[in-house]
Amino acid sequence: CSPRKFLLENKFEQHKDVYLVINKGEKNLDVDGDFIREKKILSDDFSIISSIVDNIKKYVFYCNLSNKIPKILVTYDSLKYVFDALGSDLLNYYSIIVDEFQNIFMDSCFKAETELNFVNELQSCPNVTYLSATPFIDEYLDELDEFKNLPYYEFEWGKDRLRQIDILLKKVSSISREVDKILNNYLSGSFPSKYIDGIFYESKEVVFYVNSVRMIKNTIKRNKLRSDQVNIICADTPKNKKDLESIGHSIGKAPMRGEPHKMFTFCTRTTYVGADFYSTSAMSILVSACILDS
Repeated sequence: CSPRKFLLENKFEQHKDVYLVINKGEKNLDVDGDFIREKKILSDDFSIISSIVDNIKKYVFYCNLSNKIPKILVTYDSLKYVFDALGSDLLNYYSIIVDEFQNIFMDSCFKAETELNFVNELQSCPNVTYLSATPFIDEYLDELDEFKNLPYYEFEWGKDRLRQIDILLKKVSSISREVDKILNNYLSGSFPSKYIDGIFYESKEVVFYVNSVRMIKNTIKRNKLRSDQVNIICADTPKNKKDLESIGHSIGKAPMRGEPHKMFTFCTRTTYVGADFYSTSAMSILVSACILDS
């Protein structure tokens, strides 16, 4: 189970032996921008729901005939349809992994009822693991009835597996001027470089994490960036599509392993929960306009 459709699609592209639940009635969350407004997430269209359940049953039947283990990818919002399809077999034969579970709490600010229903549905399941690389502190979880009696495990990487990341925190008077400067340096062939363990590395691309499609749009217009230079990954909503089409751009996706990368990638919070990029030389820039009200 994942909080974002983008993350599931990203994983599905890499692991074709799994089944991705496609719910056409589930809208992409418009989580990009200064405000998040509560909205109806799921469709009540019976034909859509019936098709989802039937397709899951067909997939499980195929796995049983082929002696394969069923593996199902689904969003938090659509998990209940998987429950409907699996019935009593769910409790006896299936384990549930709730990936990036911290989003249960983060998303509650704009779809509290959906998140609460999701957690309540899981209470009857004996084999549930809540997983995250950025988990909540266990003392906080102990204050919630749904989590307080669960065992808490923390995985510690061995020192030989860890590499310290260099983070430069820079306060600027103008975000747009600073971003433009970085773009112009790369466009002119002035790439940042460094030696790590005696090996020379040169960055040929940049990934900007900025949670405003409007800011991305203005940056592209201001610097006259072409579509072959820019990859934009944001919520797949009609508004975002229209805004980007107005400047000759479109919503992109994360390149798979071995696929070419564009020089500039702009990501919104749609990708903040575990999407894989496989870049070999990207510098990551987190753009935060801290003074803005939201």
